[in-house]
Amino acid sequence: MGNQKSLEEKVKSSMVQLHKMGFQLKQNESTISELKNYNPKKGQGTAVRDAILFGFTKILNAMIILKNCEQLDQYKFVHIVLTDGEDNSSSTSISNLSAILNKVKDICRTLIIGIDMKKEQLPYISKECEYYDVRSSEIESLFHRISVSLGLKVTTAVGAIVQNDVGVIAVSQKKELSLNLRRCKYMIMLTIDGSPSMNDGEGWWLWKTTRWSLARKAVKNLMKSLEDEDRICASIFDQNFRNITETGSLKLQFEKLFYKKL
Repeated sequence: MGNQKSLEEKVKSSMVQLHKMGFQLKQNESTISELKNYNPKKGQGTAVRDAILFGFTKILNAMIILKNCEQLDQYKFVHIVLTDGEDNSSSTSISNLSAILNKVKDICRTLIIGIDMKKEQLPYISKECEYYDVRSSEIESLFHRISVSLGLKVTTAVGAIVQNDVGVIAVSQKKELSLNLRRCKYMIMLTIDGSPSMNDGEGWWLWKTTRWSLARKAVKNLMKSLEDEDRICASIFDQNFRNITETGSLKLQFEKLFYKKL
């Protein structure tokens, strides 16, 4: 009984940590409002590979927090990057980023949602990323909530340090035969290109459809597809990075539903 109570307290504390670092439940509308108020600035560069590494570091931190409260296997991890594919400022090399993503691709999917981006540009970011076009109907099928599988249940342990373009990652997995019918919970890192080129688009003046407006629409549709227990952390990047969901305050009203379902 005491051990169970101790674990529950540890889980609650970990959920607060996740919330403060930006992984919030979907009820929080800060992502939508921040994007509405943001305008891609002129004169800034674009660092897509650096942004992917930055976002992945956030995911690793979330994994470590969940591992410490024995909740790591309850989530699927997805890194979604909305971008037009231009990169003129990254210090992270293609080979280093690809090596890191290759090591963790079984526990974290990295999806590039291209906005006026050609698939041929993908190798200049990383060939380890999955590619989807923002206008494609495939996006709607990315978040199926119920999975039925007869095969291997994979229990994952992860430890990692990523700093200054140097990654040291340790991943171990235990596999056992199982029949699994359950809804997946998602931990999503959303990395959004806010560079000057995102102001480009089609049309003229008031009727112009910019890449930024397409990105905002895609995020809005993504938020609608999330379930109450999913968590999302969002950042905007040009040559710098800004986390738009991170908070120092403990808005526990966003945690109530999660606690009830423990």
